[in-house]
Formats: sequence, structure tokens, C-alpha cells
Amino acid sequence: MDFKTGFGNERDIEVPVLLEYIKQHLDINSALDVGCADNVYSSTVKRMVEQLDGIDLKDDYTGKRHYSRYIVGDVLKEKLDKYDLVFSISAIEHYGVKQNPVDNPLKSQIKMVRKIAKLAKKYVFLTFPYGQKCQVSEEFRMVDNGTLLCFLAQLYGFKKEIKFYSTDVPTPEVAWIELTQHEANQVKYEPSLGVQCVAMIRAERKDV
Repeated sequence: MDFKTGFGNERDIEVPVLLEYIKQHLDINSALDVGCADNVYSSTVKRMVEQLDGIDLKDDYTGKRHYSRYIVGDVLKEKLDKYDLVFSISAIEHYGVKQNPVDNPLKSQIKMVRKIAKLAKKYVFLTFPYGQKCQVSEEFRMVDNGTLLCFLAQLYGFKKEIKFYSTDVPTPEVAWIELTQHEANQVKYEPSLGVQCVAMIRAERKDV
């Protein structure tokens, strides 16, 4: 399936899949966007749900007008409501590296996924760059198989589906294709090309 939308990066696959996911679940009335600054989808999502809140450490985001409520803060420290859907689009990998840098970002990122799971009444949707282990200084930590397993362990009580998508060159002219996890595990990050492989977790509470 061709997911090209013209962003020229991983949003070309992440945004269409997110929107399709929301469209498929008519019982999503409230949603929380974790790490929402600089996104390209808030106005569209806001038209699909009754309440869309966003939380980010940054306050200089012009698109915050599209949110029912825009919270400036750390998702791990803020006391937040529960939502039908909690989602995070290519934000988790930055936490503890670019945002709130710490010596062990993996521990912080695991806590972030755990908090997201606690806030979700029905659904969780997460995306992040995936491939062989590496860390880009002051930017992000690549999610590899070991990290993915740690994330999935935080989604206790959820039915989980994981998919992987890749592109040779992240430009609007080149489509993203679905990979097996074995294939995705072999992808190396090439700084000159940007993110070439993303993983997506779609999770639904078992009692929904």
C-alpha cells in the first residue's frame, strides 16, 4: 500500500496509519498526544475526536491551537486524566537523550511507555525509529529488538500488534513498505539519509 503524503520523512508512513487507526475505532472520543510539538497532524486528528489534548516540554508550538488542551510539562511528572487513546509519534526515542537528558535514557523511555499505558483506557498507538542499536548524540536513541521487548512488557493487559515499515530513501517520491521483524532488525541508521525504518505498536486493552 502506498502511504506517500509528501512530508519526506517517516511521517509519510506514521500519519496515514495513525489516522486510519483512529477511523477504525469509532469509540475513541478522547485522545492524548504525548510529545506533540512540531507535529503535522493535530488539526486532522482534532476533527476526528471530541477531545484532543497534547503534552510536550516545549511551549513554542504554533499548532497548539488545534488541541482542546495543550499541557507544557513532562508526561512522567504531570498528573493527567485517562483517555480512550494515548498515542506518541516518534517522540519516545528522544526522551532522556534530547529531552531531559540522562545517563540511562532506556530507563526513562521504559517509564514513559509505562505511563502511557496507565493513561490509556482503551488504546495505545506508538511509533519510533527501529533498527540496529545506536544513539545519535543529543537527538535520539534507536529502538532495537531488546528495547522493543522492554516497551511491550509495559503494555501488560493489552492485546498488541507490531508492524515495521521501511524505505530506501525517505522522500515523498519513494513509498514505505512493510517488513518482517527479522528484516527490520538488520536496518542500520544512516545519518545522511535519516530514519529508514519505523516500528508501530497498536495495543488494545483486553477488556475493551
